Amino acid sequence: MRSGKLEITHEDAGPVAVLRVRGSVDLESSPELRIALQSLLKVKPPVLVVNLDEADYVDTSGLATFVDCAQEMRRYGGKLMVSGLEEKKTDTLSLAQVRGALSMFRSEAEALAQFKKQQ
Repeated sequence: MRSGKLEITHEDAGPVAVLRVRGSVDLESSPELRIALQSLLKVKPPVLVVNLDEADYVDTSGLATFVDCAQEMRRYGGKLMVSGLEEKKTDTLSLAQVRGALSMFRSEAEALAQFKKQQ
């Protein structure tokens, strides 16, 4: 179920950029998400965590946006970590198709802990 307007907030947690998404990421709103991600990628953060804990729904256009972002970050040596993307928020088949392309975590805290382990 979609609940409307997309809200995106950003903060830096040391070398990690965190983008929090609230609402539905769908064909209508994914361009807004793509613009926010592209803006962040201009500064080439080493790690970007996209927190979807408060997202209601993510369709295939949203998943494609994350895959494109992950590929762009790999080109410069960065890493995208996606947290809170549960099967109830997206199509199970689509999620299965992107699992290999995205580093996915249950929570933002889990993603940050993994980053710290890799340091």
